[in-house]
Amino acid sequence: MELKISKRVVIAIIFIFLMAGSTLTYILLQAFTPAKSGVELPSSAIIDYELTQEQESYALAYGKTIFRFTYNLTCTECLNQKSLLESLTNQFSDQLILQEIKASSSSLAITSRYGEEDLKSITQDSVIDSMCRLMVSQPIGCIRRGL
Repeated sequence: MELKISKRVVIAIIFIFLMAGSTLTYILLQAFTPAKSGVELPSSAIIDYELTQEQESYALAYGKTIFRFTYNLTCTECLNQKSLLESLTNQFSDQLILQEIKASSSSLAITSRYGEEDLKSITQDSVIDSMCRLMVSQPIGCIRRGL
């Protein structure tokens, strides 16, 4: 007893598998892609205000690392630290957002999808070490440093 399957049936089965596969792929992509909820990130990587909680969550979901630098205008060392952070942010503007907030003391909080670190001593080495630990897409220099 031989079972005959027509070409139409074979084509219909192929289309069913294609439709089911594309539907499943769409569902999986939607599950792992952050929803666009009307939240917009600043056009510049260096800003002089704090991000809203929604903007921060959105930035972290897309792999950004956020520097929150508080500093005193009268502090000369703070201006050097600010210059260092701006240089790093410009170098990695696709991955970093620098918030420059005027305050009475100086500190740096680095936040990413991988966690948060607060730096009291803001030196080039300490900032780069923290960046290497926290950035989603590490710079090539991190590999050279062994981090």
